[in-house]
Amino acid sequence: MQNQELHILHQFLSWLIAGSSMILPLFSENTLLSRLTSIFLGFAPPFLLLSIGYEAVFYGALSLALIAGLLFENTLLYLSKTEKNTVSNMSMVENAVLETDDRYLRLSDVRIPLIFMVLFNVAFFGTGVL
Repeated sequence: MQNQELHILHQFLSWLIAGSSMILPLFSENTLLSRLTSIFLGFAPPFLLLSIGYEAVFYGALSLALIAGLLFENTLLYLSKTEKNTVSNMSMVENAVLETDDRYLRLSDVRIPLIFMVLFNVAFFGTGVL
């Protein structure tokens, strides 16, 4: 078996595609799901060019987990806003809203940084496990 390099024209074309794919998400729609999908797909070609094994599967799984987490948080935010509009006679202690629309931290606010730290650790150390 001979070690053959990729032809220089093919190398140039693949890096050109990888470089241009990182610019294309700037021209996508402004909806949440289409923008996130275009960002992850835009960074996939350079990632694939720099990876040598199963990292492509890891990148796909991590991007799906991040998109699912963001959609989950978006859904919870929407549900809390609709619930807040329907229940208008809550006590001041339950609502925890000050006169300047500031609010106290709640235990549910820990969920976002905790999920971020777990996904950050998985992203950093996840490909080196096997």
